[in-house]
Amino acid sequence: GKDDQRVRLEFRDFDLFYGGPHCPFDNVKMFDGPNSSSPLIGTYCGQQRNLVVFSSNHSLLVTFSTLFRKADTQNRGFQGIFNISDSYLKLNFIETNDAEHIRGTECDQHIVSKRTSNGTVFSPNYPFLYLPNIVCRYFIYGLKDSQNLERVRLEFFDRFDIPESTLDNGDHAASEPGCADGYLRIYLRGQEVRNEYDKPDYEYCGKSLPHSVVAHGPRLLMVFSSGNTTGSGFKA
Repeated sequence: GKDDQRVRLEFRDFDLFYGGPHCPFDNVKMFDGPNSSSPLIGTYCGQQRNLVVFSSNHSLLVTFSTLFRKADTQNRGFQGIFNISDSYLKLNFIETNDAEHIRGTECDQHIVSKRTSNGTVFSPNYPFLYLPNIVCRYFIYGLKDSQNLERVRLEFFDRFDIPESTLDNGDHAASEPGCADGYLRIYLRGQEVRNEYDKPDYEYCGKSLPHSVVAHGPRLLMVFSSGNTTGSGFKA
């Protein structure tokens, strides 16, 4: 692609021989750049569902490797579709956050403590309107040891604008607001480790500034989903 574009690759079917967690036999490797010396995004085998990968810049390399085996296998292989566009989210807001982009994702990021550190996080394009239909995850990790000495405190300021959705009750006569469209979810108890994304501690939308929250330990996760309606987002 061109310099201001990113690549999105979505696998509609993925079924390779599974040889173990490190995929030493048949595998697909994806690199965040034009060649195999570019940073490795991941190595994949077995059956993958909902596998979507974004490049950080305008190029993405995909390699497919197989090893000879005497036994027959019935694996289908893979099928994917790609799109190259300048409309995908720009990642400069992550660098401004003093965070690290998680390669292969649209906008997920790691923010790691430098020992009793402070920082600022905000939604993409803040304070201007964010793009619709994006999901960004913010993994904020304090220093961790046997005593969990660091805890993460999150305080919102300036403004908060994630429009509430209007849910029609079916008769077109009444509706109620809610966070069924765009939202910001906060996880304080390490739910992401157990893949419990349906169990947030807090869920926010609307225009009211949320109250401060403190994690139970050294990790806190924020999941921002923009939905179909745009707003100016948040800063914390």
